Amino acid sequence: MEFLAPWFEVTSEAHQLQRELAAELGPGHRLRGRDMRAVARRQGCDDVLFVSVDEPRVVAVVHLTYSNGPEPDPRWPGTMFFDSMQDWIERCMKPDHEDYTGEPAVAGLARELERATQILKQHGFALEFGPGVTPDELARAERLTGLPFDNALGELFGAANGSFGKTCFAVETDEVTPCSLASLDECLRWWSEWRPYGADIDAQFGPGEAGRDPRIRPDKFVHAKWFPFAEFNGWGTTVYFDTDPGVAGQSGQVIAYQHDPDAMYFVADDIAAFLARSNALLERHARDLLFVDGRPSVFSPKRL
Repeated sequence: MEFLAPWFEVTSEAHQLQRELAAELGPGHRLRGRDMRAVARRQGCDDVLFVSVDEPRVVAVVHLTYSNGPEPDPRWPGTMFFDSMQDWIERCMKPDHEDYTGEPAVAGLARELERATQILKQHGFALEFGPGVTPDELARAERLTGLPFDNALGELFGAANGSFGKTCFAVETDEVTPCSLASLDECLRWWSEWRPYGADIDAQFGPGEAGRDPRIRPDKFVHAKWFPFAEFNGWGTTVYFDTDPGVAGQSGQVIAYQHDPDAMYFVADDIAAFLARSNALLERHARDLLFVDGRPSVFSPKRL
């Protein structure tokens, strides 16, 4: 996952932070006895993000006290609990990032979309995005699907509502494939295509492919809790915002379906990482993605 400043991933110091947490937890603290792992810490203070290994899963930011022993008051070390990693991203990391940089996190998505526009411009194409959707349109999508849109997916559609069927992304499955950003209405139609998402639909595809990435549910090719937002060639390649991941995954990750042979691929930890990765692929493979036999692909935007 991509951490936003002032939060950064902990690596070599993780065990030290875990030992410190265990040493500070006195009787009555909600984390005492839980198997917690240090994941990230906030620059400039002693706030550390911990996630439990054991069940039920706990996501918590702890302000370590370095008290050289258990705290007698169960209110210490101070701890803020979150429903999930996505909840922590929305309620903690993003607000902290805005305070730290003065730039809303959504601006990062807009910046990556502009970067895609500039990459295609360098190759002679005029990439255009549709005007962003309104909060009412996102609320309608929530009512229809039962999925949350008060997240990076909603921010993406709020910044750009489709690319008119033209290449703006690249995704790596069994090969690097150009994709367009579908409009919210197009996405809702494709999501609705598979309702009611029962056993009959699963039977059409059969069992999941062997060796599927454990971050993705092993038993699905379409799923009510995967929302499509980008595609290629009539959804033969479909990029999903995943709100029901596999045992090793996290809600909000980006995954992709690839037809013939049917298979699912992990793409990125979140929308921001997907956009950054997509732009890197566009830069590296632009000639192959935008041209066929030296001529612009039918999926490429109009020429400048």
